[in-house]
Amino acid sequence: MNTLPPSVLPLLLALLFAGCRTAPVPQTAPAPGSAPEAAEANAAEEGGSVEDGACLPLPPDPALVARAEAGDAGAMAELGYHYSCGLANTVPEKAAYWFARAAEAGDSDAPFEIALLIQNGFLDSWEGRSLLDWVTLAATRGNAFATYNLALKYRFGLMGIPRDDVQAVRWFTVSAERDGDPEAMERLAEHYARGLGVPRRDDLAILWYRRAAIAGNICSKSYGALRRYGIKTFGTDPKDSDEARAIRAQARAGDPDAQFIIGRFYADAARSGYPDTRRYARHWLTRAARGGHPEAAAMLAHDTANDPAEHLAWLTLAAEAGHSESRYELACRLRDGDGAPQDLPRAYALFCALADGRGDLRAAGAVGLMAAAGEGIPADYAAACRLLTLGAKGNPTLYLPLALLHAEGRGTPRNPTLAYDMLAVCDLAFLGNPLRDTVSEIRETLVETYPELKGRTPDLDAFDIFD
Repeated sequence: MNTLPPSVLPLLLALLFAGCRTAPVPQTAPAPGSAPEAAEANAAEEGGSVEDGACLPLPPDPALVARAEAGDAGAMAELGYHYSCGLANTVPEKAAYWFARAAEAGDSDAPFEIALLIQNGFLDSWEGRSLLDWVTLAATRGNAFATYNLALKYRFGLMGIPRDDVQAVRWFTVSAERDGDPEAMERLAEHYARGLGVPRRDDLAILWYRRAAIAGNICSKSYGALRRYGIKTFGTDPKDSDEARAIRAQARAGDPDAQFIIGRFYADAARSGYPDTRRYARHWLTRAARGGHPEAAAMLAHDTANDPAEHLAWLTLAAEAGHSESRYELACRLRDGDGAPQDLPRAYALFCALADGRGDLRAAGAVGLMAAAGEGIPADYAAACRLLTLGAKGNPTLYLPLALLHAEGRGTPRNPTLAYDMLAVCDLAFLGNPLRDTVSEIRETLVETYPELKGRTPDLDAFDIFD
């Protein structure tokens, strides 16, 4: 049987890990979330594989199933989460079934979970409803994440949803007014400032930029926008307005959000040419970070990048408080032993939180690399194929290990034609990268192994990265 040299995949994975900073989600034990059938349960308990070769998670608690079947909406939703416990072990049809039953019972989060299954490529639709239908249902029922997500999709025309500035304004307004989302406030201000979907209104733009700044938007765009309008959020000093005095009182009383607002104001002033405010920024950001404010800890980590020990301390605090980018950086450092002692189990937990909790495509791709290489977890080629396919949507270099899996038939039926086309994508993705020579050598080997590929014109339009 035709095959590539057996040393190619391990060597390539070693090279990718050496230069890769994408974060993985290892699997040391089967996660909860499989079907209750006896054969699947036995396979999961033995760590085995069924159907497509992926390790199945454990079956749900029979008491939970009984409550769900009796019509308990909370149990239905919990079963949905059970079957969608992670990118590697998701059972999408069963997850969607129970989420849909929970949605029928009035659950506001369940429709958004179905939308995420569609968005992450597990489903094309569910029960005749599209991604847009499920997101809209969740937003209408008050799910804050769905509301902002829906507004973004209309604003930028994402996931096949046509761009519609009027609808974007509608849902940004709901997100800002009902949910108090600072980022929605800033987006809404931008719409009024530029006249996107609404008549241009500088007064409303100023209103929403000010509200975004006061509400604690982690970006500095609101401050910059207000300056362009000739407005300083707190006057020349945070003591100068009634609004600012109230925030300062809250900060002194120990409110981390208020402490962060003042700390960021002083930090912004320091960056704008007022270095004397830097110590005030440090004081308030430190108090906010120690009070559990993730963005404050992340800002301090950024500002102490030249002091490895202090940087790691603030980075750890930010990650533990739930700051996504800090979790990602810390996980990479712990995995690679870069600026921190190598700690694969801890890196594993952080990567899991990113991939499972947020559907992070970078993490999905990294999980795929780990599953393919067996680094820190048992090798699982079927899971690697699924996860690398997800991750490649945002990082086309991941088509390289995916191409080898398809070429060698590991975890997926052998498909040298698809592998050849993926390598053509990689030839573009690795421009200026030393691995491009490796890509060329693998393509030549593939053509030698499968002569029918000689002269083939790759179908680049088949890949999401070129949509």
